[in-house]
Amino acid sequence: MVEYETRYKTIYDTVFVSLPAPNKKADIYVDTLRRYIGLKEATGSNDGFHVEKFTREACNMGQVAWCAAFVAYGLKVNDVDIPDCACWSPCMVAEDKVVWRRGDEHKLNKGEIFGLYFKNKGRVAHVGVVLEDFGDGWVLTIEGNTNDAGSREGNGVYTRLRHRSQIYVAARWV
Repeated sequence: MVEYETRYKTIYDTVFVSLPAPNKKADIYVDTLRRYIGLKEATGSNDGFHVEKFTREACNMGQVAWCAAFVAYGLKVNDVDIPDCACWSPCMVAEDKVVWRRGDEHKLNKGEIFGLYFKNKGRVAHVGVVLEDFGDGWVLTIEGNTNDAGSREGNGVYTRLRHRSQIYVAARWV
C-alpha cells in the first residue's frame, strides 16, 4: 500500500487523498491583493493614488512606507478588524496571530502574512502575504512597497519567490 502525507481512504483499490478544506476568506483576501500586481508609486516616494488609499484607509496616514498598509488594506476591505497600528510591520505579525516561525516544518498557508526580520532595525521591518508554499523551500508571495530585488523600500506591488529561510514569522488573520 502507498503511504501519503495526508489522510487517505482506500475504496475499491483506488486511493483518494483527503485535502484540507479551502479557506474561502483567504482566497478572497488574496484575490483582493492580486488586483494590484504591477501597481507602481507615482514618483517613487511612497505616493500615488492607490498607495495613498492603502495608507489612508488602513491607518489614516499619508506618505509612509506602505508594505503593512497594503496587507492591512486588503483585510479591512474584506471586513477583517485591523488594529490602529496596522501600518507598522510588527503589528501585522503580532504574537497572538503567529502560526509559524522560522524553522517550523509545516507549510505556510495561502493568505498568511509573513514578516522579514531586519537586524539593523531589530524587528520585523517588511511584511507580505503568502500565495503558495511549494514545499521545496520556496514560497510565492505578494508584497507592496517592494521591487524586483525584493527591497523593503521598493516602488510597487510585486509577486516574489522567497526562500523559507528568509521568512522570520507568519501570522494568520483570515
